[in-house]
Amino acid sequence: MMLTKILEYSRIEQMKLVREILQTKRMLQLFGSYDIFGVHEEENRLFSIASKDVATNDIRDNLLTCKSRGKTLLKEFAEKSLKEQNVEFYAPIQQVQSKNFAYFHK
Repeated sequence: MMLTKILEYSRIEQMKLVREILQTKRMLQLFGSYDIFGVHEEENRLFSIASKDVATNDIRDNLLTCKSRGKTLLKEFAEKSLKEQNVEFYAPIQQVQSKNFAYFHK
C-alpha cells in the first residue's frame, strides 16, 4: 500500500520518501537495541527518560502529588498570614525540598 502511494510522486520525491522510511527503520532499530522505551514495560513505574533511572516509591509519590501539596501549602500560608499578625503578607512562602530524580545524583 505504501509502495503504491510512493509511485504517485516524482522520482526525487520517491527517493526522499524511501530515504525517510529507511532512516525511520534504522532509528527504531537503534531505540530497540538500547531498550530506551522498554524500562517501564515490566511494571507501571515512573522513570526518567534522560537517565533511565526508575523512581523509588517516595520519589514517585513526591512527584505525583507535588501540585496538591503546593496548593495545600499555599492555603496554609494564606490562612496563617491572615490569622496571625506577626506574619508579613508579602513574606515568601516556605520552600519544601521534595525528592526528585536529581536526588539520585547527589
